[in-house]
Amino acid sequence: CMIGIARLNRPAVFVYGGTIQPGANHTDIISVFEAVGQHARGDLNLLEVKQIEETAIPGPGSCGGMYTA
Repeated sequence: CMIGIARLNRPAVFVYGGTIQPGANHTDIISVFEAVGQHARGDLNLLEVKQIEETAIPGPGSCGGMYTA
């Protein structure tokens, strides 16, 4: 988004949506990644993964990772 704004060289407004709020029980987005791996290994069922996801990511927002590599 920011690259497109800079490339077009036109006036623009970028509205940042904010970050994900912390989850309950000290969970975060990394907890979800770990749960998906545990599910793939067979240690967690899909319902448990969904519960971790709903607890770790309680609302809208984005994670701080850029993951551009």
